Amino acid sequence: MVLARMWREKRERAAQERQYQAMIIEKAKRIEEFMTIMSPLHQGIHSDPVPSATLPSATAFADLIAGNNLVVVWHFDNTTKGWAFYDPRPEVAEVCDLEEVTTGFNVWIEVRSDQEFQGQTLTAGWNSITLK
Repeated sequence: MVLARMWREKRERAAQERQYQAMIIEKAKRIEEFMTIMSPLHQGIHSDPVPSATLPSATAFADLIAGNNLVVVWHFDNTTKGWAFYDPRPEVAEVCDLEEVTTGFNVWIEVRSDQEFQGQTLTAGWNSITLK
């Protein structure tokens, strides 16, 4: 009787393990499908080529600077795995390392108040945008 119960419990555990493994495999497939779809978007690759333009940061953000609305801009370079920033204040100009930006860059922009910029509305605080 005890052996029969132990045998049944072992079979049940084995069945549960197989179900768990099947569930993990299914989830892995879904994650792989998701990553296949999202990877080009994450890397900033577009289906239609977009001509890029590089501008000095002060020029690219001139509209925000003119109204004293720009606080700071941060950009993560996926190639170097490093952050760079631009701050319009003259007293920190020497340490700013985001000297120029390129269309297609994904940046974090902090502004003091809501403002239209490159066809989109930035709200007071932090905004994540792709430069046009």
